[in-house]
Amino acid sequence: MTAQIDPTTHQIAKKILADEEEHLYDLKILKDKENEIAQKYNSYIPKRGDTMLLAIDIGNTNIVIGCIQNDEILFKARIATDRTRTSDQYGVEIKNMLEAFGVKLSDIDDCIIASVVPQVL
Repeated sequence: MTAQIDPTTHQIAKKILADEEEHLYDLKILKDKENEIAQKYNSYIPKRGDTMLLAIDIGNTNIVIGCIQNDEILFKARIATDRTRTSDQYGVEIKNMLEAFGVKLSDIDDCIIASVVPQVL
């Protein structure tokens, strides 16, 4: 004996299944779009180890500068803090220090500066 389903229940069941299929299709489209965006975004992010960070810590006595790449400190050096120096003077001194350690300005991808001496920043 086969169970009979009334036409209204059958139509509701078909509608639910169709809605579910449409929902799953929409989820697939969203997931595909998400993957596409992630691939584009990731192409703009330098791979780990490809970036060089210049770190500058301005203290009352010394300015410590260093470069970090591949989670490794390439070098660190100290420059005396002098509140009477201009930003141009510090720029030249930092550039010379980088060159002394074989780092070109074009090698640096990012910079972070910490200071307890606002006058020098």
